[in-house]
Amino acid sequence: MRKSVLLSIIGMLVIAMSSQSYAASVDFSGQLRTRPETADNQHFQGAEKAFIGNRVRLSANVQAEDGVSAKITLQDVKKWGDSANTSTSQEEQSVDIFEAYFQVDSIKGSPLSLKIGRQTLVYGDQRLLGNLGWVDQGRTHDAFKAMLNLGTVKLDLFASKVREDITTKGIADEDSDANIYGAYAVIGITDGVTLDVYALNWRDSSGGVQTKDIWTYGARAAVKVGGLKATAEGVIQSGTWDASQNIDQEAYAIAVKAMYSLGMFAVGAEYVNGSGDDDSTDNKQKTFVFPFHTNHGHYGYMDNFSWGNTTAYAIHAVAKPADNLTLKATYWFFQLTEGKGDWLNVAGTKTLLAAKAGSSEDQAGGELDLTAVYKASKSIKVVGGYSIFNAGDAVSDRGGDDGDSTWGYLMMIFNFKG
Repeated sequence: MRKSVLLSIIGMLVIAMSSQSYAASVDFSGQLRTRPETADNQHFQGAEKAFIGNRVRLSANVQAEDGVSAKITLQDVKKWGDSANTSTSQEEQSVDIFEAYFQVDSIKGSPLSLKIGRQTLVYGDQRLLGNLGWVDQGRTHDAFKAMLNLGTVKLDLFASKVREDITTKGIADEDSDANIYGAYAVIGITDGVTLDVYALNWRDSSGGVQTKDIWTYGARAAVKVGGLKATAEGVIQSGTWDASQNIDQEAYAIAVKAMYSLGMFAVGAEYVNGSGDDDSTDNKQKTFVFPFHTNHGHYGYMDNFSWGNTTAYAIHAVAKPADNLTLKATYWFFQLTEGKGDWLNVAGTKTLLAAKAGSSEDQAGGELDLTAVYKASKSIKVVGGYSIFNAGDAVSDRGGDDGDSTWGYLMMIFNFKG
């Protein structure tokens, strides 16, 4: 079934490419990615894990006419052994549409462009909106986006349908969906200095009840001058966390990172702080939450933290001994912003280690991340990494296994265009 679906769609795209009345040109690109991973005491659960993840993407980029284009990306995601190679069950197949949108640039010569359909929303450092590229399935949005280009100011306005509940009769229930609305501006201040300013609204009406109506406001400054690259971002949240329980949202988050390049070497430091909740019995939810990010790598590669209820410091070192080889090392010092609050998972939506009665320890531990990136050719890249986490008192205080936690991977990526 999977093979026939791919062949059918490829056949239709080839026909489209040969018909000048429908498309001036169609370019294909794709990716094959395989990543074995192994972990011991992952997320302080005490177990050993090992698996091989696999991702296949095939994209068709269509240029229909001047200023009108479209993109369709097929994706197949699986773990080796998920489906037996002799299986005939259609339910085990996993081909899906990752992207499917069309774009109209500079409508009638104006600075306005539109992008409509399934697309990625990637902004800033992806701490709030990202494509989640590390995870095999990634993240896309069914969204409408208007893009205004005014030279030194670029403004995006977008609306994303996160979830649409459908009744048994196949009718959309408008009272039980979830949406994101946003305005994101990038302002060029001077050469090498930009300022991002944004407002995001996350609305969730699960079960027909308007539970969340959260506003997230922020600004991000980025500087690239000489060998210095630095970013600073500050965010505040307000609105409603749970309307049924009269719980308001009041949270904040801060992130500052600076790297300085010295020839083949670069060094840097980073500070992260996201608010936590010190009192779960009042009518305020003070832990920072916005689950549409790309958190992997921002708070340690072992994915034990999100921006919420986290305070962390990092030291970064990068070496480039050859044009095709990059070596990276980072050490993180982690603590919980509020020792009485829950320790959230990497998505920021669930607890990794829930606070218990009397929990107060905030020292989470330290993590060492080692990474090597080797570009074997223009199309082949190999990335390997090893990480170790030394647990702090906050782990045992919440009932986790406080032995060392380790994780390693070897990722092989083949990108092609044709």
